[in-house]
Amino acid sequence: MSDEPMTEEGLPVVAMPVWSPSHWLHGRLLLGTWAALAVGVLLTISAAVELAIGQAPGFQLSHALAWMAVVPLVVVLRTYQDLGRETDSTGLAKGCLCLFWAFVFFQVLEFLSLKLLRPGWQIALLSAVGIGLLGLLGYIGASAKTQTSAPPAEDKDAAPEEGKAVPEAEAGPVVPARVGLLGGLLIGLVALLKVFAKGHFFAKLVAFRAVGRLFRRFNWDSALTLAGIVLFCCAAGFLIWFGVSKIRLRGRLGRLAVVLGGLEILLPVLFAGLFLNALTTVATAMERPGIRPEEVQEIQAQALAGLTVTTLMVDIVYAALTALLFLAIRSRFRPDWEWELAEEKASVNS
Repeated sequence: MSDEPMTEEGLPVVAMPVWSPSHWLHGRLLLGTWAALAVGVLLTISAAVELAIGQAPGFQLSHALAWMAVVPLVVVLRTYQDLGRETDSTGLAKGCLCLFWAFVFFQVLEFLSLKLLRPGWQIALLSAVGIGLLGLLGYIGASAKTQTSAPPAEDKDAAPEEGKAVPEAEAGPVVPARVGLLGGLLIGLVALLKVFAKGHFFAKLVAFRAVGRLFRRFNWDSALTLAGIVLFCCAAGFLIWFGVSKIRLRGRLGRLAVVLGGLEILLPVLFAGLFLNALTTVATAMERPGIRPEEVQEIQAQALAGLTVTTLMVDIVYAALTALLFLAIRSRFRPDWEWELAEEKASVNS
């Protein structure tokens, strides 16, 4: 005797899923799973190499492995974008793109900290990071909503009365041009230029002279630190937004989306706390009377090693959870013939 639940008429009850990925997304999720694992492996090896060799000068193997992780990360990005489109989630589609570029910008800042380029190229790359971050913020703020309004079914074939203007909402769908990342960058640059355009010529001249004096006392390490703090704050906002978007889709993506989304919300708090703790430890050590520079450098190395170990553990857990999430969503796929059979059974049951 079958254990399948039956209706009063003796027919099997068919449980219709809330949402199922398309055939295209079904294949993309498998590719995204392998890409997420590849990113985790590359970043984990990079952190392990950094712990082994320490803060050696120059471009090391750990830096190369981190840059290599960008390639599979593009596949993860495309997977999340396809998932965001099928679930109508702007947070997934936009949030994953912002996080991808935040990761790239962090790699650029780390490369600039090695001071391998000439000062002019260093400043140009740092400016590019700032402009790119401005473009991301403009991209988030740009509205890409599509306004559609269809006339009632009975009036579809009716001709408008003579002399009567057709309302814009009834004239058909109004689709504004979608503003992408380049559009957001242009919006941010135009706003910045408007700020610069205010004031008289004398005020501008004084400002340029002040900028010149500032660059004569330009401290590159301080500039990188400030850029890193700004980028971290923006990346934290992107990650929290990304996590909240997953939690909102828990009915479609499953419980694992809640776990991963909660982790993404807690990660900025965790790293901010660890960074402030390391900074306080180093600052307290520097205030000790009679401490030698070698001892300060050793304390700094220990604090950095602690952050690296935490990053290594987070990379492993995050990559594993992302791969499991993709597999869990992929398991919700149902072929077309199963959908047709389920609809037939559902119509019979009704």
